Formats: sequence, C-alpha cells, structure tokens
Amino acid sequence: MKKPRTAKPTLPVAKSPRQTEEKRYNRQSWRNPRYGLRAALLVRNPICQKLTDGIQCHTPATVVHHLISPLDQPAAFWLPVNLCCLCVRCHPGGARGTKWTAGVDFVPTNFEFSFSPKPEDAHV
Repeated sequence: MKKPRTAKPTLPVAKSPRQTEEKRYNRQSWRNPRYGLRAALLVRNPICQKLTDGIQCHTPATVVHHLISPLDQPAAFWLPVNLCCLCVRCHPGGARGTKWTAGVDFVPTNFEFSFSPKPEDAHV
C-alpha cells in the first residue's frame, strides 16, 4: 500500500526590488487619473520642468520622474520633492535616478496639495 503524499512546506519567495517597485507603480494611489499622486503632480506642473542652459522646456509634461530611484530609496517613492514632471523627450528613460538640482536642472516641483498614501501603500 502506498503512503499518501504530503505537501512539502514552502518558504515564502522574497520579492526582488524591481517587483516591489512595479507594485508601487501599479497602485491606484499612484496611477489613478482622478486622485493618484501622478495625476495630481501633472495637473500642478503641466509644462515640462527640465531646464537647459537656464531655459525651461515648453512641451506639455506627460511623465513623472523620480529623481532618486525607488530601487535605491523606496521611502522616497511618494515624496513630491523627489518627483518632477517631464515631457517624453526630456525624460531620461531607463536611467536609474538622476543627480539633478532644483533651479539648475529643473524647475522646482509645485506640490502644494494634501496627499497621503493609503497605509498599505507606504509598506510596499
């Protein structure tokens, strides 16, 4: 007579930093077009914030860029001071964070609004 199979205990799989970052970008508190942080910043900063030789780009902003990569500092993901709104042409796509200075490389971000991520968003 055969012995019944028993399930082997499984260990939880650790999520990679990239998976955790992707989870944050997919949260409603980031991407919702009506009340997400991304939309709120684009409404308050509708023109690309990038400065070139002291002159601001005048293209409509469509991308919200993290100055410090969420992979390097996860807690900075939600901080408006770590975000700037850019057009696609000025966005350093694929670059992991940028060492830009407000007032030199980009116009300081206007983030005068109240935003508080849901408690579950802060721990992702």
